[in-house]
Amino acid sequence: MSPHDNDSLSEMEIRAMTRRLHAFRSYLPTLLALAVLAAPLALAADDAAQAKQKARNQAFMKAMSGTTLTGFFSVVGEEKDGPPNADSYEISKVTRGGNFFLFHSKFGQAKLPPLPLKVVWAGTKPVITMDKITIPGMGTFSVHLLIDGNRYAGTWSHGKTLGHMWGTIAKTKAKTDPKT
Repeated sequence: MSPHDNDSLSEMEIRAMTRRLHAFRSYLPTLLALAVLAAPLALAADDAAQAKQKARNQAFMKAMSGTTLTGFFSVVGEEKDGPPNADSYEISKVTRGGNFFLFHSKFGQAKLPPLPLKVVWAGTKPVITMDKITIPGMGTFSVHLLIDGNRYAGTWSHGKTLGHMWGTIAKTKAKTDPKT
């Protein structure tokens, strides 16, 4: 008996493998037909997901346009007695520009240039993401701000200064003309 006798297949094993191969070949047309039929379903699911995302983006733009974020910020490592620092951001409108959103806003009394910001989704919650964006006259900032209904919370950085921010979101009150 040679050392390779156990490595070779018996005639019975070869016949069994051949039967399995023929059985698989008989299912092949059915499997191909199922694949062809399933492809449009997968494309339809992708189209439905894109339509859902488009609707979600539209709802986000509508909800955030004409709002004021009023809240507070803290600076990491700052020892402070008393209340946290107050801040306010007025967003006049949010539009879509390719794969980002343009935020037209004011910080305090300073009108900012349109800011191209990404919005990513944490489940059903939008997260406004500003990653090392330079604002002329102010510096370079990063912000990651989670929106949850009429509340926001997140982190920010300006150079080596880091902090947290939080507050509420409300529709901006119409300005009254003092001449009338």
